[in-house]
Amino acid sequence: MPTVDNFSVWIEVEGEQLPEYQVQSFSKRDQSIRTCWIPSEAGKEFKIFYRDSLREVDTRTRILVDGVPCIGYVQRPKAVSASPDVIVHQGQIASATTYKPYVFSNCQLTG
Repeated sequence: MPTVDNFSVWIEVEGEQLPEYQVQSFSKRDQSIRTCWIPSEAGKEFKIFYRDSLREVDTRTRILVDGVPCIGYVQRPKAVSASPDVIVHQGQIASATTYKPYVFSNCQLTG
């Protein structure tokens, strides 16, 4: 899983962590960024997991799926919040009571 210091991110399908390929690291402004490729199967739902093993300061996830910004999350420090150590992003909010799960689609290849 791509890891930066105490931060880890991984993708799961049907409870299984997907392998990551071509993990790359770079910095942009004051951010440390990791990217990678994962295998996909059209029609399968996936979940994005995030973990801050220290939780000493507020952290914010910024999720891009195929370059499209998705909902993020702010995780508070352990000292002020009893929230779980692992945050799960399951999809986008569709209404006040529902969300649309992340689902792999067919790849569009260009020549």
